[in-house]
Amino acid sequence: MEVRVDRLVSNHYALIIAAAKDLYPPNLHRFIGCDFLTGTDPIFAGLHDHVDASYGRTLRNTAHCAYEMHQMIRPKSQRRVTVVLPVPETVDTVVHELAHVMHQAIGWMRTTTDVSWYAETNRYESFAEAVSSWLVPGYAPRRDVELEKALLAL
Repeated sequence: MEVRVDRLVSNHYALIIAAAKDLYPPNLHRFIGCDFLTGTDPIFAGLHDHVDASYGRTLRNTAHCAYEMHQMIRPKSQRRVTVVLPVPETVDTVVHELAHVMHQAIGWMRTTTDVSWYAETNRYESFAEAVSSWLVPGYAPRRDVELEKALLAL
């Protein structure tokens, strides 16, 4: 039996998540399937025990994507890619986190264009920022047209 972690504590989260998913082209929907944990500290909830995020932030209250490899405190049978939204977020933030889910699902290895300062952090953020700049008008100052073409071809 598969154990799901979907915990949407209010309709607000469901509406934001649905709006973010709607921005993805239909051919990519199969790559953004994941669980969601919303409205709570993921460490307190027992999802993972990683506390520190980049730029002095904490994962206790920062949106992030928790891969199976981050969930070592959970039984292996209960680990699943999970988008964590401890506090209400904007649609563009959820688009960004879903891009992390897609990145892992498709196994993207090619280099992407750094479309923003945050994209320079690492290849994972570069991919998520490039996808977000494509799907959310005005998200970032640049776009990665080659990535967009490749994703549309999947």
